[in-house]
Amino acid sequence: MKDDEIIAADELLVDDINKVYDFDLDPEIVAENQNCVVVYPEPNQLQIDIDSDEEFEKYKNMLEIIQFKIPELEIEDIVVTPSKSGLPHRHITITIKGKEFSTLERIVYQLMFGSHYMRESLNALRYVSGMLDVSRFFEPKIEV
Repeated sequence: MKDDEIIAADELLVDDINKVYDFDLDPEIVAENQNCVVVYPEPNQLQIDIDSDEEFEKYKNMLEIIQFKIPELEIEDIVVTPSKSGLPHRHITITIKGKEFSTLERIVYQLMFGSHYMRESLNALRYVSGMLDVSRFFEPKIEV
């Protein structure tokens, strides 16, 4: 999907969800069609999807708040990379020391950190529909 084909999430009809977000499709097939690979989080990782500089600022603010309010959530590493769409879109992977997230915990924490609400809402819908491994990033293939 090209950026100019993206429809504002709040304008979507239910029938449009599959066309825009590939809701029910195998993520490996979707990734291959986009010349990408699927990157799933490790059990102790969160994947935050940021789509604008404003969202990135909100993420940094929430990072400080969460670190203050939940000090036992010890952050081991944070990796920020441009998404396949390029900046200002970013993928952020947060690794938490000594924590294994359930699927629902991961979705909640990702939302708390400011991950895109439509992505996390669809992840929750995938989860309650019985899908496994609902959190993932599509990253460009690196040619060797």
